[in-house]
Amino acid sequence: MSYPLWPHTGDPFRTGAGARRAITAEWESKGLGSRPRPSASIGALPAEHIEVLASARPDVVSFHFGIENRAVVAELKAAGITVVASATTVEEARLVELAGADVVIAQGLEAGGHRGTFTGVDASGQAGLFSLLPQIVDAVELPVVAAGGIAEGRSIAAAFMLGASAVQIGSAFLRCPEANVPEAYRQVVAEATDTSTRISHKQSGRPARMIRNRLFDVLEEVEGAPQPFPTQLDLTDPLEDAGDADAMLLFAGQSACLARSLPAADLIAALAQETTERLAQGSPIRRGSISPTSPPE
Repeated sequence: MSYPLWPHTGDPFRTGAGARRAITAEWESKGLGSRPRPSASIGALPAEHIEVLASARPDVVSFHFGIENRAVVAELKAAGITVVASATTVEEARLVELAGADVVIAQGLEAGGHRGTFTGVDASGQAGLFSLLPQIVDAVELPVVAAGGIAEGRSIAAAFMLGASAVQIGSAFLRCPEANVPEAYRQVVAEATDTSTRISHKQSGRPARMIRNRLFDVLEEVEGAPQPFPTQLDLTDPLEDAGDADAMLLFAGQSACLARSLPAADLIAALAQETTERLAQGSPIRRGSISPTSPPE
């Protein structure tokens, strides 16, 4: 069975009229000129795309919104390509394994950006990483990569202790100078807290976690469905050009507040050192201690 990366969208103007009106108002208020015309997207990967991948032979091909059928996966693997796919539930992890993938990414609810869900599970029914990770590790024979809420050595070490073979880190790099985001985006991340993010499908057409801002609220209030993913992004992404953080899609995870303003190489070195120290200690560093034999004063 094939789980397409996203449904075929057809005519993008048949849905999302409310969202188009709201975004048009944003465009006009920012003086961005003519609103771009959204275009329909494909559904599953076309055969030509698979042929290009098999010919180019990248080291890794990853699937985030579903997994192709066993024949496609086998073709990629025959070309020497490692196939990786995301899963947000144990069921999805098993489907990734059945499709023949080499590695599964366990994406916890904390993760920023788009949810990798492909079996129709609502976000309210998905688990956080440290609940999901050991369950997926026990359910499949594949190496498991932990993703979601990982931004420092403590969480990396914890993921390894729960059975992860590797970790995937995203939001922790948003304040690095190499991150391809506007400065206003970095500033919002620097000011984020543990309650700053929300999950919604109204901004891009697929469920995604991002920092709540004015654009988020505007689109949440629109009645009806947004345009299908990724057509909606044709309208919302260019708003970033105005430089206003309140009019951007600020994709970020729940641990964005732990991001550090460091060059990427320095951040990686710091994460490696922190992880090594935590694993060597065998237990987390606590601020203060409570002795069961010492009653409070």
